[in-house]
Amino acid sequence: MVPTSTLRLCPALASLPARRLRAAARASREQTYEAGQAIPLSEDWLYVLQEGKVALSVWLCPGTRCGGEATIAVDRAGILFGWRSVAKRDRLQVQAVCQEPTRMIAIDLARLRESETGLLLREQAVGCLYALLQDVGLCPGNVADRVVLGGEECYWTDAERLAFRPRQDG
Repeated sequence: MVPTSTLRLCPALASLPARRLRAAARASREQTYEAGQAIPLSEDWLYVLQEGKVALSVWLCPGTRCGGEATIAVDRAGILFGWRSVAKRDRLQVQAVCQEPTRMIAIDLARLRESETGLLLREQAVGCLYALLQDVGLCPGNVADRVVLGGEECYWTDAERLAFRPRQDG
């Protein structure tokens, strides 16, 4: 279990009601990884970076408006990732590899099952995933949808440079 005060430092989780944050904290634990080690992303886990650097390689199945590949370095504390519980494997593939010794919080969604806390965490994961896809240009920027999904609380590396950047075709 990690302290709720630690989870509250994650911008995507800071707005959760105190009761839900306590439930998430009870279902959480700290994990450490060495440089070069892959993080085993599964549908049962969400991750919050505490310190270190993780390279996320993202592939989004090409569709009408979205699709492609991108890699982003996650190196700021409080970043939420791990989207297996909210995205189908044939639509989205993500690999996470630590670039340096890394410490993170792992939230066990299986322990929360279909509780309100589990559903709220999955909603936050959707918002952060959508923000990432926009920030790296895999989906066109749509500020209204991003706000509705909660993606404005998700900050990626160089977010000031990447945020709401229109997709460049060609």
